[in-house]
Amino acid sequence: MRMLPECFDLAAYNHPFKNDGALLGPMPEGVTIAEIVRGAEIDPRFLMDVQVTVSRGLNSSVVPMSDWHKVRPRAGAHVLVTPRVQGPAAALLLGALLPSAAGYVAGTLFGFAATSLGYALTYAAVTIVGALLINALIPPPSTPNAAKQDDPNFSITGSGNAENRYGVYPTVLGRHLIYPPKTARGYTEGEGDNIHFRGRYTFGYGPVALETLNIGTTPITEFEGVEIEFLNVDQTETLAHMPELADLVTAWRTGDAALSLYPDDIAEDTYSVKLTQDTAVVRATRDRAVSVSVDVTYQGLVKFDGSNAKQDHSVEVKYRYRKVGAVDWIDASTETHTGRSTASLRYTKTIALPDEGEYDIEVTRLSADSDETTVRDDAFLSAIRSVQAGALPSHSDIAEIAVRIKASDQLNGQIETLNAVAHQMAPVWDGASWSAPQPVRHPAWIYARALMGPMLSKPIEDLRIQLDDLRDWAQQEPHWTCDAVIDQSTTVAEVLDLICATGRARRTLRDLKYSVIRDGGVGPIVQQFSPRNSWGFTGSIQFPKVIHGFRVRCLSERLEWQQDEITVYADGYDATTATEFETLELRGVVLAKAEATGGNAWRLGRYHLAQAILRPEEFSWQCDLDHLRVNMGDKVRLIHDVPLIGVGAGRITQFETNGDGTLAAFVLDELMTLAGSDYRICLRLQGGDDMVFRSAPPTSYDGRWTVSDVVEGYDLRVGDLVSVEEMTQEGMEVLIKSITHQGDMKATLTGVPAAPAVLLADQGYIPEYVPLLTKITPRESLDPVAPRIIGTDITVRADPARVVAEVEIAPEDRFLVASNLTVLRDKSGNEIERFEFTGTVAEVVLTEVGTYALSIYAKDRQGRLSAPAVETIYRSAALTVPSAVEGFAINVVEQQAFLTWTALLEVLVSHYHVRFLADGLDGGWDRAVDVETQVRGGSLVAPALKGRYLIKAVSIFGQASVDARVVESDIDPLAYYNAVLLVSEGPDYTGSKGAGLVADVVSLKLPESGLQGGAEADYAFAQEVDLGEVYTSRLTFTLQAYGYRSDNLIGNWSSLASVQSLSGVDADSNLAWVEISVRTTSDDPASPSAVWSDWKPLRIGEYVARGYQFKLRLVSTDPNVGVRVDRADVQIDMPDRNLSARDVNCPSGGVSISFDPPFKEIPAIFVNGQGLPTGAVSVQSAVTRSGFHQKFTDKDGNDIAASFDWQAVGFGRMG
Repeated sequence: MRMLPECFDLAAYNHPFKNDGALLGPMPEGVTIAEIVRGAEIDPRFLMDVQVTVSRGLNSSVVPMSDWHKVRPRAGAHVLVTPRVQGPAAALLLGALLPSAAGYVAGTLFGFAATSLGYALTYAAVTIVGALLINALIPPPSTPNAAKQDDPNFSITGSGNAENRYGVYPTVLGRHLIYPPKTARGYTEGEGDNIHFRGRYTFGYGPVALETLNIGTTPITEFEGVEIEFLNVDQTETLAHMPELADLVTAWRTGDAALSLYPDDIAEDTYSVKLTQDTAVVRATRDRAVSVSVDVTYQGLVKFDGSNAKQDHSVEVKYRYRKVGAVDWIDASTETHTGRSTASLRYTKTIALPDEGEYDIEVTRLSADSDETTVRDDAFLSAIRSVQAGALPSHSDIAEIAVRIKASDQLNGQIETLNAVAHQMAPVWDGASWSAPQPVRHPAWIYARALMGPMLSKPIEDLRIQLDDLRDWAQQEPHWTCDAVIDQSTTVAEVLDLICATGRARRTLRDLKYSVIRDGGVGPIVQQFSPRNSWGFTGSIQFPKVIHGFRVRCLSERLEWQQDEITVYADGYDATTATEFETLELRGVVLAKAEATGGNAWRLGRYHLAQAILRPEEFSWQCDLDHLRVNMGDKVRLIHDVPLIGVGAGRITQFETNGDGTLAAFVLDELMTLAGSDYRICLRLQGGDDMVFRSAPPTSYDGRWTVSDVVEGYDLRVGDLVSVEEMTQEGMEVLIKSITHQGDMKATLTGVPAAPAVLLADQGYIPEYVPLLTKITPRESLDPVAPRIIGTDITVRADPARVVAEVEIAPEDRFLVASNLTVLRDKSGNEIERFEFTGTVAEVVLTEVGTYALSIYAKDRQGRLSAPAVETIYRSAALTVPSAVEGFAINVVEQQAFLTWTALLEVLVSHYHVRFLADGLDGGWDRAVDVETQVRGGSLVAPALKGRYLIKAVSIFGQASVDARVVESDIDPLAYYNAVLLVSEGPDYTGSKGAGLVADVVSLKLPESGLQGGAEADYAFAQEVDLGEVYTSRLTFTLQAYGYRSDNLIGNWSSLASVQSLSGVDADSNLAWVEISVRTTSDDPASPSAVWSDWKPLRIGEYVARGYQFKLRLVSTDPNVGVRVDRADVQIDMPDRNLSARDVNCPSGGVSISFDPPFKEIPAIFVNGQGLPTGAVSVQSAVTRSGFHQKFTDKDGNDIAASFDWQAVGFGRMG
């Protein structure tokens, strides 16, 4: 048996900086270093500078040139052969390679100072997938940012043919289902009962090949009257998949050739205007029109004879046109439409216009309208198509399809679900030249096309791409595929990332050319790094949670291109033992119908699972020109320092510095006699900072440590604490993850463990793919289901006043139902209104009292209608709303407001309701308080207040006018009033609360009960009023309260304009209200024996009482309506009161004057004596709320008789 020789790893370079021509890979034992150098074909000018380094384990040594012919590397070693040019020569060579770098290389090359190597350990709790996206050498595919923001369906262009105006052309990557966007709006044309649709769509950047071409799920070849024209669609490949398509295709065009099936810019405007005899119907064309076609449609055109047999029937229609703004019409002839069918018939009249512009088109029915039951000839103007100047352009790099197809029971209206499985066509590099475009799915050629294709404003030349790298990728790993559709604006970098991730690669620049990084875990070692040529080593490790497997999500062709999941298990786990899973989204990965296993989805899942488990560490270090040998993805050998053990500690007793201030040596208070020479010093400064550096231990009893690294000594102080650690070295194989270039030709390298086992994780048996979802009949091929009416609500609306029926249907499948058609008919079956709506509520206006029939049909994207859902609606007289009150006026006399209006003569008007809104308060009827709730006649006397009075008429059924009439009073009688007390509730609401009431920091609430019939509760004001005596007082009040709906959510609003009340409850809805009530007593309200009046609604006016109590009643009649009170205020006022008398006789000794009834407080008293002698004095005494005593004295103080006038000014009266 022949034994394979044992090998060592070799990396031999023939240039100090270039990698071209390098010898990389295993080399059998037995060859000498001299033979290796000779085989490397090194440029003679570099032979004197060749350095050979041999390493094995932790040992590394440079082989002298004198020993090259004697040294034979053993198996397991690594040999690095490279010319090492230093000093000015290196600068010159590097400058020749990178001219832009030559300017600063000469002055800075190798101008760094070495520092010690260090090691750091970092802990992180992260998800596996999140860590892979950040730390993995090859991260999983992710959706480009633009697609995340704009459209969550990145991998497929929707489920219908969209009008994507001002959008981007899609790009098919690999093989994928696509619903091509429209490049023209499409239109219908017809003659008699033959109607055709014309449309134009794009598959994006071409060329492409088509594997399928369907409308919905039905192949287009199964429809009648189909004509197809292709642009930049590969004929050979397409017909290989669909040979039956050949007879339908009128032309296979390439480049920018015009499409004859849809060459012009045509805009269609649809109508449904009935034509009646001699009544002209005028509609305008679009601008730039050069010709126009006018459709007249009949819902049957036929006459039945006496035996009920169909006979021909004809209608004459006249056409005229004129330019917009012109006066004279131009005759376009009269057409005779003849038919013998009860089906819909369409007749198209084409008019060639004299010049480009916008025109009025006039259509007039000349034949008499027929009301005979044996004739059907209702005619409708159904469409005007404007052919606009300027042909639709074709683009040389865009794949398009134009179709003309006959309408049928399967196909009616616009084509909205044209779809195809498209295959990207792109050239392939064979190592010497590019092939002709061919179907591609491998990410290597899709990557090249993404860089070189027409979708870029500035395509990349192939000279700037590492083509051989892509060829190696495709040949060495041919199983990878990339399948996606890019239909959003995004960056080239994001698209390249998506493509690379589907093939277990990563984009990069190598030698300033576009290339890819592939996982090199089993590849050759291309460079060595150790403390001799690197510094600043750090390491981190992440400890994610335990994981037993991935749930890998990708698209499945078997499931009609829906997303599916396959489960990928970690080693040692299966369906019976695995419990910890995470979800891995694989964008751009499709399980094709022909694949029996999990394929690439399983491979990528296993690979990323292995990365997470076997590559948790990340290392970084700095180096000089040695990094130029390395590219991202390369495998290198890394030897680094690690702390072995702490050997001692002490404090500095003295230290020495160099002339530049750097630390040279130091002495500790502890003498350490240590073997070896590699120790790390950790120095804690007095300020709390740490310094770490390498130092050699003392060699004598002087205890002097010699510093090996460059360390600043300025902050060092005697007494600083020092710990000493012994260092050792570790070696490993690392894959370069990133290279960050710095100044002075230095760089920071980041790597992850090579872990070759990662690349073995996807080997072996791939489980069979069994879809988790059951394949069902595609919904778009089914007729829509009839809507289900779940409720009808009849309401009265304002602006203008009207009765509206709101009919609610159950939510429908929006994939299947595009809109709903609503038809309202009166009790005789006459159609009143017809319209379409989306959403769940249809609103119709009921103009008359009586019975209506409402039919609602579901309509799908193909225009097919479901069976109707029918609702019978009755508008009763009880919903008749009185008109708004007219002639509302106010006249204020002293403290009374005389309100007048014109009484309505409507039979159903019962009474009038008057409210008041205080000056300065916002709102309307719903925020005003009641003055009188039932006023009959045309006038009312009310207390005069400053603010607005509002009035509505109320019917005998309780329906109020929609609009309140308002008058405003700017006279403020309360200026002559004295505010005795303000009773306020809110926001604390500390009074007694009935069952169900809750108070928060701002309001009092009766929450929605959820119970049939609603709820109600009382709230007693916390403050009880005691005026001390019985007084006549005026009470006014303000109330801020409203009802609100629990289901009135912003998410349920179609628009803000559609919301009648932001609270969800109208003021007159009778769903919720709040009322203030009052009761009074003339007794001491604190006395248990006080007699209180009954509770009655509080009205603005005068009350005679000593004590007052107030309460709120909150009422809701709807289980979904709550009631909220923000504030309630009651003000108790008393007007100014004047009492006086003239010519009162005052005998000697005086007279007593009484106030009847007494004032609330002692009034001001004014006295004017008459005919008094000189020096007489007026004397008042015993002044009380009830009266006073008056007398007069002469200048000597003697009482005298006199007469006088008096006046008392105060407020309030007792009793």
